[in-house]
Amino acid sequence: MNLKDEIDNIKKSIESIKMSIELLNNDINKVENINHEPIITNRMKIIESEYKVIIDRKIVNLTAMEYKLVEYLYKRSPEVCTRSQIIKSVWLHEGEYIYDDRVVDVTLHRVRQAFKRITDDEVIRTMVRVGYFLIRI
Repeated sequence: MNLKDEIDNIKKSIESIKMSIELLNNDINKVENINHEPIITNRMKIIESEYKVIIDRKIVNLTAMEYKLVEYLYKRSPEVCTRSQIIKSVWLHEGEYIYDDRVVDVTLHRVRQAFKRITDDEVIRTMVRVGYFLIRI
């Protein structure tokens, strides 16, 4: 391994540590939802019975699959979810996985765009070569 590769590995390790610290800090806002009542954090509210996500009192317009993805990431926050975990949980329909290779990327892009219309906060983040996680705002 040359010096450049070692430096790149160190940078990746530092970034991973920063993300872990941020995830631990956000764990304070972790909410258990046993009775399917609205999930509420400081600025975000998920109403499962109505399939709605509300940020700063504004409804985030999402399709059913986009909502399902946000709900999945939210319930597992601050855990990083892999692409295969997301596919198995969000795109399973009647025992079969209904998706193509880009479905996670495309759906995440659309969700991020919907969030950007309401807040400047980066709500869903990518941990390179690991997966995705939601920041509870």
